[in-house]
Amino acid sequence: MAARGEGIIHAKSGDIYLLFTNRALLNAEKQLGKGILSVLNGFISNNSGYTELVALLRVGVEAARQDAHTSGRPVTNSDAIDIIDEVGFAAALTPVVEAVSDVISYSQEDEDNPVKSETDPN
Repeated sequence: MAARGEGIIHAKSGDIYLLFTNRALLNAEKQLGKGILSVLNGFISNNSGYTELVALLRVGVEAARQDAHTSGRPVTNSDAIDIIDEVGFAAALTPVVEAVSDVISYSQEDEDNPVKSETDPN
C-alpha cells in the first residue's frame, strides 16, 4: 500500500469522492507554484483561500475519477468551483484537508503496526 487519503463531500447532487496520493499532491503543487505544507498552513493562517481549495479539489476529484476508472473528461477548475458553489467553502475544505493530511502523515510503520481494534464481546 502507499500514502493515500480519501474523502467524501456530501452534496445535494450526490456524493463527490476525493482521492489524494503523493502524485495528486504534486499536481496541486505544480498548479499552485507552492508546496502542500505551505498551502495547509495557509488555511490556518488565512493565507490560503479559494485558489488553493480549487486546485486541491480538482486534483482530488480527478484522482478519484481515474482510480474508479470512470470515463469522461478530466475534472477542471470550473468543476471544482461548482462543487464549492453547491456545498460551500467550509463543507468542501474539511474533507479535503483531512484527506490531504492522511497522505502527508503516512508512514510505512502505520501498515507494519496496525492498530488492533477491540472486538465486540457480544
